[in-house]
Amino acid sequence: MAKIIYLLVLAIVAVVAVLLGTAESTEAKTRCLDLILEIEPAYGKRIFDAIVKYRRGFPVTWLTALIWGESRFDPTAIGDCDDKGLGQLTESALLEIERVYKIDVDRLRIFEIEYNLYLTGLFCERCKAVGESYGLGKYQPLYWTILTFKNWLTWDSSTHSKATITWDKYQGLKYGYYSNSYESEKV
Repeated sequence: MAKIIYLLVLAIVAVVAVLLGTAESTEAKTRCLDLILEIEPAYGKRIFDAIVKYRRGFPVTWLTALIWGESRFDPTAIGDCDDKGLGQLTESALLEIERVYKIDVDRLRIFEIEYNLYLTGLFCERCKAVGESYGLGKYQPLYWTILTFKNWLTWDSSTHSKATITWDKYQGLKYGYYSNSYESEKV
């Protein structure tokens, strides 16, 4: 009986530790919303609400930093590699989402805020799983997820630089030290 109680207490402590470790402050979420609204006032609240809704367990601050790094919150952004929308999803990312999650991605809706962020959440989840399967997420899982998300483990200075800038933005949003100026932080 004592062993069962001990295991139960241990399980409760583990759950509380996880919950406390992943909890985000209201101030951090407010910083995210403020940053999004400063850059994209017309759609900022919708973008923030969709980040919260489709985050797939990732911190709001991290997804905000990722989307800031990818598209600067422009829902109509098209990247150099034909990556599209807020999450800058490529065709290969969409194919991977379809393969892993057994869904048909509607490419005509890729620029819709909620739909793009739903797909971005799925792809981030997939990238995290791939990163962890290679043992990359043990110490800094979100940093490695950024690297994986950006270029499927292709290492070059551009990928590393962008990941570092995005990681710094995440830390700033989470802990409150960052410049809220869009112009001063262009990548």
